[in-house]
Amino acid sequence: MNKAILSGGLIATVALVAILASGFNNDPRRVRSPLLGQAAPSFDLDSFDGQRISLESLRGRPVVVNFWATWCEPCRLEHEVLRTAASALTDRVSFVGIAFDESRSRLAEFFKRKGASGYPTLLDEGGRTAIAYGLRGVPETFFIDSQGRLIARYEGPLDPPTTAMLLAKLLDHAPRPVAAESKSDPLGAPNGPGLQGDDLDRATERIASELRCPVCQGATIAESPNAMARDMKSQLRDLLARGFDEEQAIAYFERSFGEGIRVTPAMHGVAALLWAVPAFPFAFGFAAWGLSRRRRLGRRRDR
Repeated sequence: MNKAILSGGLIATVALVAILASGFNNDPRRVRSPLLGQAAPSFDLDSFDGQRISLESLRGRPVVVNFWATWCEPCRLEHEVLRTAASALTDRVSFVGIAFDESRSRLAEFFKRKGASGYPTLLDEGGRTAIAYGLRGVPETFFIDSQGRLIARYEGPLDPPTTAMLLAKLLDHAPRPVAAESKSDPLGAPNGPGLQGDDLDRATERIASELRCPVCQGATIAESPNAMARDMKSQLRDLLARGFDEEQAIAYFERSFGEGIRVTPAMHGVAALLWAVPAFPFAFGFAAWGLSRRRRLGRRRDR
C-alpha cells in the first residue's frame, strides 16, 4: 500500500513539475496574436504629411503595417530595411508605418536626419490602433493579405532575410474572403448607462488593476507609467463611460492581447490545470497519512 501511495504521489509531482516547466522557455512577451487569421483591425489615421489613410483604402493589395518610434534604437536599425523593401515592391505591396507615442516635431527631426521612409507614416494619437493590434512593444510588424486578413506578425527589428521571407509568405498567400461577422464589433451594445464621476474613477482603477501592461514586466496598467499602459487605461475609462460593463471591457483587450492580459487568467484549459495540479501532492500526502493512521489503529485493536 505504501508503495502504491508513494508511486501515486511521485506521478502527481512529476506531472506538476512538467506542467510548470513547460512555461520556462516561453517568453510572455512573445504570445501568438489572437488576431492571426482574422480580419485585421481597421484604422483611419492622419499621416505625417497631412493625408488621411485607412486600412480599407488599401484593400486589394497586401499591406505591411510597421509600428515604430523615433526613440526606439532597433526601429532606427530596421528603417533602411523597410525603406528598401517598400521601394522594391512599390507596385505590389502597400507599406505604412504607425508612429507610437510620438510627436510631429520628433518625426520631422528624424526624417530630416534619416530621410523619408518612402511610405506613409501615420499618427496614432491615444494609441487606439496600437491597442487594437495588441502591440507589445516597438518595433512590431503586421502582414495583411489583400482581403484584409492578418496572416503574420513579427516582434523586434526586421533584417533583410527575415523581411524577404515574410514578404514571400505574404505574396504567396492565397487570400480568402473575410467573413462578415468577423468585422463586427465583438463588444456588441453597451449593457447599461455609462459611469460618471467617482463611480467611473473607482471602476477604472479597479479593472485596470486586473489587466497586465503588455509592455512591462509584471506591472498592471493601473500602476505602470508606460505609454501603452496609459493609453489602455484611457481606453478602458472611455468604454466604461460609454456603458460597457467590466466583462465587455476586458473582452475588448482580450480580443487583441489574448487571455494573458488578465492578471488572473480564466479558470479553464491549461490555466485550470495550473491551479488544480498543485493540490494533487497534498491530496496524496493526506491520503497517505490517513491510511497510515488507519493501519496503526488496526494493529492496536489486533493486540
